[in-house]
Amino acid sequence: MKTTTKFALGMIVLLVAAATIASQFVKVRLVETQIGKYTTNAGEIVRDVLVGQTFVAQKDDLSGLSVMFATYSNRDNTQLVKLHVREGLSAKEDVRVASVSASELRDNQFHRFTFDPIPDSKGKTYFFFLVSPESTPGNAVTVDLNTQDPYHLGSAFIVKDQGSAVTDPATLAAAGKPTIDVVFETYHTVTAREAVWTKAQGYARTFIGTWDEKKSTYWLWARLALPAVLFLVCVGLIRRHTLSLAVWLPILLLAAFFMRLWYALELPLTTDEGNYLYDAWTLLKGNLAGGDGYVKAPLVVAWISIWQFIFGHTILAGRLSSVVIGALTLLPI
Repeated sequence: MKTTTKFALGMIVLLVAAATIASQFVKVRLVETQIGKYTTNAGEIVRDVLVGQTFVAQKDDLSGLSVMFATYSNRDNTQLVKLHVREGLSAKEDVRVASVSASELRDNQFHRFTFDPIPDSKGKTYFFFLVSPESTPGNAVTVDLNTQDPYHLGSAFIVKDQGSAVTDPATLAAAGKPTIDVVFETYHTVTAREAVWTKAQGYARTFIGTWDEKKSTYWLWARLALPAVLFLVCVGLIRRHTLSLAVWLPILLLAAFFMRLWYALELPLTTDEGNYLYDAWTLLKGNLAGGDGYVKAPLVVAWISIWQFIFGHTILAGRLSSVVIGALTLLPI
């Protein structure tokens, strides 16, 4: 093994080790609960209006909440919107408070409120609510809701026209909407290592859970990725055996050709492709078609006609013209 190769491998090992150690100490916010679709909204959040949601924290260090707001087609709303977080519906004291100007919100988009992590939050039921005491009709935002009851561990609460009693526990208890949920997300502060592991588990569960439904899509991804993997293996073997230019250049050329051919066989036919095929076939018969291919790319039309002369008036003939010329770009590179 060459000294440079040993050095490169050593650097890779050191970087991986450093990243592994750092991941134990670096903190990131990880999204946990996600309710992402809306079916309606709660109406303008003006004075004496409250919109809230109960939820169960899935991890310790709850440190953020995202809420999907609607701004009435990005209307110029200007007042402050406040988020209050309490430990349970009956609590009268806030554990965290955050705010945002309505002018910073976008229509049917999430806005994330961040705050200091709440330790020992795992498994506890929390209640967050939004108010905007200074907003008035025509200068207010609203919150998107889902009426299909997507979140079974909590529900939405909407209070209107209750004056100063808008946050009273008794008032809130009567304002529950058991089959409605606010469109929201929860965030928890975790180590980078835990975030990566959680994401990997999530992708694995999604892959397994959607296999029957998206099997054909996954197989398509695999077929498209395989040529790239084979090409990288080919390059690795060439570097390992230090073959001469006269040997490895044809190998790479063949790999480039078959990679493109593999992909070309999966492509659907497009209108432009059909036009060029028709122009080339007409040219081969000694006539000029009525299309604009001769103005845009006359050499392309002529090049395709050569391949049609060999393989006939087929889609593959036209694509082989592109596959070959694309693979040949490897030579000057």
